[in-house]
Amino acid sequence: KYNGLSEWFKDHKHRFCRIRSSRSSSPSSKHLLSVTQNEPRSASNRSESPAPVRHLRPTECSICGKTANGYHYDVPSCNGCKTFFRRLCISEKHFACNANGDCFDLTKRATPNKCRACRYEKCISAGMNPMAMQVDEKEATAGNFKKLTKRVNRSASRDSEDENEDHELQIEKMAKKQVIKNIATIENKMQRMVETLSYLESKVKNFRMSSYNPDWKKLPGLEGFLIMANQISLADKSGPMPGWPMKAQSPPSKPPNFAMQKGPQYSPDKKQWLLYDLMVTIEYAKTFMFFHRLDIKDRLILMRYVTLALMNLHISYFSMLRKFDTVIHPDGSQPPMKLGMVYTEVVMSISPLIRCEIQETEFVLLKAICLCNPAVPDLSPHAQEILAKEREQYAEALFDHCLRNRKDGLGQFAELIGMVDLLERQQRMQKDLHLLHVAPFILTSKATRSAQRPTKCLICGGVAAGFHYDVPSCNGCKAYFRRYIISDRNLKCKNKEDCFDLTIREKPIKCRPCRYKKCLDVGMNPLALEVDDKQADAGNFKKVTKRIKDQEENEEKEETGQSKQLVIQKIESIHEKIQKITDMLTYLESKLEQFQLSAYNPNWVDIQGIEFLLRSSNRISLADRYGPMPGWPLSNDDYTSLPPAVIPVVRKGPPPYSPDKKHWLYFNLITNIEYAKTFMFFHKLNSRDQFILTKYVTLACLNLHVSYASVAKKFDCRIQPDGLKQPVRDEEHYSNSVMSIIPLIRYEVQATEYVLLKAICLCNPAVPDLSEHAVVLLAKERQVFAEALFDHCLRNRTNGPNLIGIIDVLERQQRMQKDLHLLHIAPLVAKAPKEFKIQVIEDIMDS
Repeated sequence: KYNGLSEWFKDHKHRFCRIRSSRSSSPSSKHLLSVTQNEPRSASNRSESPAPVRHLRPTECSICGKTANGYHYDVPSCNGCKTFFRRLCISEKHFACNANGDCFDLTKRATPNKCRACRYEKCISAGMNPMAMQVDEKEATAGNFKKLTKRVNRSASRDSEDENEDHELQIEKMAKKQVIKNIATIENKMQRMVETLSYLESKVKNFRMSSYNPDWKKLPGLEGFLIMANQISLADKSGPMPGWPMKAQSPPSKPPNFAMQKGPQYSPDKKQWLLYDLMVTIEYAKTFMFFHRLDIKDRLILMRYVTLALMNLHISYFSMLRKFDTVIHPDGSQPPMKLGMVYTEVVMSISPLIRCEIQETEFVLLKAICLCNPAVPDLSPHAQEILAKEREQYAEALFDHCLRNRKDGLGQFAELIGMVDLLERQQRMQKDLHLLHVAPFILTSKATRSAQRPTKCLICGGVAAGFHYDVPSCNGCKAYFRRYIISDRNLKCKNKEDCFDLTIREKPIKCRPCRYKKCLDVGMNPLALEVDDKQADAGNFKKVTKRIKDQEENEEKEETGQSKQLVIQKIESIHEKIQKITDMLTYLESKLEQFQLSAYNPNWVDIQGIEFLLRSSNRISLADRYGPMPGWPLSNDDYTSLPPAVIPVVRKGPPPYSPDKKHWLYFNLITNIEYAKTFMFFHKLNSRDQFILTKYVTLACLNLHVSYASVAKKFDCRIQPDGLKQPVRDEEHYSNSVMSIIPLIRYEVQATEYVLLKAICLCNPAVPDLSEHAVVLLAKERQVFAEALFDHCLRNRTNGPNLIGIIDVLERQQRMQKDLHLLHIAPLVAKAPKEFKIQVIEDIMDS
C-alpha cells in the first residue's frame, strides 16, 4: 500500500513515463511525445525540474490479493493475473459464474474462489487497460478485445477535466486516457462543410445527366416527393443518358401558345427540364439533416417558397460554366427565344454570376443559404429557429471564404448576398407570369376535358357512355329514348310522376313513362335521331318535334320584333379598351389626391378598424363637401412631429388630435382602403375575402402612392400633401420608408404606369387564406391590368418588364415595416388601454 496520496502519484507518474517511452510507435503516443520532446533542455530548465525519485514497487495484487510483481496494464498485479487477463482479452471466450458473482470479492473472503468469470470481471473493475497491451492485427480483432477497447474509448470521451485540479493531477489524468484529440478549428469545420456541399453538388450533376427520366404523369405532387425516399442515388443505377449532348437545335422563335398545346409529351430520351429540375431541387433539399427535423407542414411550406429560386441559381451557374449567357440544359437544348418577358425572367440571374465571377465554393454556400430561409411566411417558430441557425453557419463560411480569397472580400460577400434578393424577385415574376398566362389555359383545358368526357348519366344517374342526342347519358337511356319516341305508346305513371327524381331518392324506380319524361326534361333532342319515313310518322316523334318547332318560331318572332329596336354598337379596339382603363384609373387618382388635400380629418377614435371602414359607404366624395384644408402647405414653423402609434404609451393618453393636422400613416391607410372600395370586383368578394385582401395589400399600395407623389414633386424622400417630410433622414427606419422611391426614380415611372402598377398591387391572388372564388376573380382582374401595362410598355419603353420588379420591392418593404411594428411598437401598444390605440394601424400591421 502507499503512504499517502503523494507516494501513489509519484509511482503512477513513473509508470506513465515508462508507458510513453515503450509505446512511441503509436500515433497517439507520438503526438504525446512531441509535447515533451520539444521542451528546451537548457540548464535553467533542468534546475527548475524536480529531482528524480525512486518509486516503490507495489506489494499486493489488486485482483487476487497475492504478492504483486509490478504494474501490469496500469494496475498493481501478479504475473498470473496479468497473463490471465491478456489470454482472455485476446480470445472469444465467455464464462458465466456458477455462484453469486462475488467469487473475487476480498471483502467477503480472504482467498478468492476459483472462477474465471469473476476473475475477469475483477481485472476489468480494477482498471486493467486493454489499450496498454501490445497486440498484432489478428489479436486486435478478437471479440473481447474490441468490446473492452470500445468501452474504454466511450468512458474516456465522457470524462471532463476539472479546472480546479492542480497541474500534476491533470498530467496523471492524461496518462490514463493516453489519447490527445485533434482540436477542430473553425477553418477545418468550414472546409468539411464546403467539401460536403461540393460532393452533394457533384451527385446532383450526375442525377441531371443520368438516364433516369420518369413519366411526369406518374409522378406525385410536392407532398408526395417529400414523403418518398431520396432519388439521387438512382443516377448510379441508371447511368448517363446515351446520345447526350444532342445536336444543337435553334431555340423557338416565339413563346409557346399555351391555348393551342395539349401539354408536354413524354419521351424516354428527352426530359421536361422545368419539371425535372424542380424534382432535382427537391431531392437536393432532402439530403440535409436539418430538413428532416422539420415537420411535414413546414417542409411543404419551405419547398413551395424556395424551390424555384434554388432551381434558377443551379441552372444559371451550370450555364455560366458552359460559357453561355443564356440558359443551356445538359442535353444541349436552349429555351426560350431571346425576345420578350419570358426570356428576360429566365436569364436575369445569369448576368450577376458572370459579373462577380462566382467560384464553386461560393455557389454551393449561396445555394445552401437560399435553402435555409427563415423568413418564409407561415413557418412555425421551431422551423424558423432551425433555419436561422443553419443559414448563419453557411453565411459565416461564405464570409470567411470571401475575406480569405477575394481582394475586395466585403464587396464580394455583399454582392453574393444580394443575389438572394434577386433570386426571390425572379421567382416571384415567374410565378406571376404562370398565374397570369399559363394557369388560365390549364384550368380551361381541364374544364374542356371534363366537358368532353361526361361521367354521369343525367337521366338515371349511372355511368355515362358519352353525349347522346346532346345529353350526357348511358347506352341504356339512349336506346330507351329512341325506342319510345319512334312509337305511339302513351303510358302513364302509377305513382306521383317522380320515379326518376334523383333529388328525392338515390336510385330511380323502374317506371317507363317517368324515364321518358326525364329524357325530355334534361334536353334530349329528337331532331338528332336518324329516322326513316315510317319512324318519322310515329305519334311521339311528331308531337315532340312539333313542340320544338313551335318554340323556335316563337323565338324568331320575338327576335324579329326586337331587331327593329337594335342599335349598332361601335366595335372597340384593344387600344381603346386599355385607354378607357387608364383614363378611369387616372381620374380615380385625381380624386384620391383631392381627398388627401381636403379638410376631412376624422378622429381615429371614431374609426373602429378595417371592418368598420369596409361596412361603411365610400368617403372619397366627402372631399367635395369639406373642400381643401386651409393654410396648406404648412410653413416650417408649423411642422411638428406627429405622434406615431407608440405615443399613447409614452404620454399615457391618446395621440393629440388636431383638426388641421393629419396623422399621415393613419389617413393614408384610410385613403387606400377607400381606393380599393371604388373597384367593382372588390364588391364581388365576400366580407372575409375583402378583409384578408385589405390587410395584406393596403400598406404596399400606400407606399407606392406616397413614393410616386414624392417623386412627382421632385423629392427623393417621403413628402406628405401638407408639405411635411416624414420620416426625417436621421430616424432609424428612414431607409426602410424610402426604399420604394429609388426604383421609381431609376425607371422614370410615368403616371400611366403608376396607376396600372397600383391596380396590379391591389389585385393580388397570391394573398394567403383567400377563397378559391376570390383567387380566380383577382387573377382575372390582375391579368387585365397587367396586359394594359405590358401593351403600354411595348409601345413606349424598351425596358418595360423591369417595372414588375417594383412589386417585389413593395412587398419586401411592407414586410419590413410590419416586422418593425411587431418588434418595437406593438409591445408598447399592448400595454396601453384599448381606447388609446389607432385600430386601423393595428389591423393592417397585424398580418
